[in-house]
Amino acid sequence: MLRVDFDMSSLNAQLDDFEAKVGAALHPAARAGAKVLYDAVKVNAPRSEKAHFTKGKKQAYQPGNLQASIYYAFNDKASEPGKHVSFSVSWNKQKAFYGAFVEWGTSRMPAYPFLRPAYDAFEQAALTEANTVFMRTLAEGGR
Repeated sequence: MLRVDFDMSSLNAQLDDFEAKVGAALHPAARAGAKVLYDAVKVNAPRSEKAHFTKGKKQAYQPGNLQASIYYAFNDKASEPGKHVSFSVSWNKQKAFYGAFVEWGTSRMPAYPFLRPAYDAFEQAALTEANTVFMRTLAEGGR
């Protein structure tokens, strides 16, 4: 009878180390991809020629307010540490509640989409940037 023993502890340690490095590289990679989309959305957001007001002129919004409200942020609810990382790119609804009206239109106003067209146009560039940062971070040891 032939018996072969193989010690997997070294291989398991290397795999655990690699898994930790991959997990550490996810956040900077996702952030880099989100930044590409953020920049595209910010440029794509329409800018009014003059200030506009809410009904009854209670609140004034200056030109560029929608652009200034664009943000990107880590989405901890859609992320799982070491597994997948999610960032959100959108507009701040407190600063520019009307972003939805601009993006999708209303019964009285046509849509002027800025979020989806930016995503469609720059999705591949964002993925490429995320992949580049991921590979670089992984090569640096996940730092």
